[in-house]
Amino acid sequence: MIRHAGHVMAAAAMVSLLATTPAGGADESISWLSYGEGLAAAAESGRLVLIDFHADWCKYCKKMDKETFADPGVIRLIEEYFVPVSVDTEKEREPARRFGVRSLPTIWFLESDGTPLTPLPGFVAAPLFRDVLRYMSSRSFETMSFDAYLQKGP
Repeated sequence: MIRHAGHVMAAAAMVSLLATTPAGGADESISWLSYGEGLAAAAESGRLVLIDFHADWCKYCKKMDKETFADPGVIRLIEEYFVPVSVDTEKEREPARRFGVRSLPTIWFLESDGTPLTPLPGFVAAPLFRDVLRYMSSRSFETMSFDAYLQKGP
């Protein structure tokens, strides 16, 4: 009987694991960190920080999650070049206040030491967001405007 119970518990654990793992593997979703964890990880890794300021009630935040943050190209670029941070403004008001977030969704890009670079307010569709991510990750913002970057061709 104990042996059978162990099999049932193992099967239940496997079902639970499968239910929380995206189909196709871990590469299909962004590994969001909390604000504190993200800043610490960025300081250690030297990567830029991408903060997604959002709230549960925000229609365009949900659209961004469903469309933009689910795009395989967006996921790949964020996971490769950024430390992704998720801040629910209803639960963590201080970071939103610190960055002057007035509308949702708002994305903020920071240097690895936490120095603010630029905000990106509002919903951004995946194709344009991929261009923004390439612009930021290549540090092209240091030498040209985003418009000039797009004209040059990513």
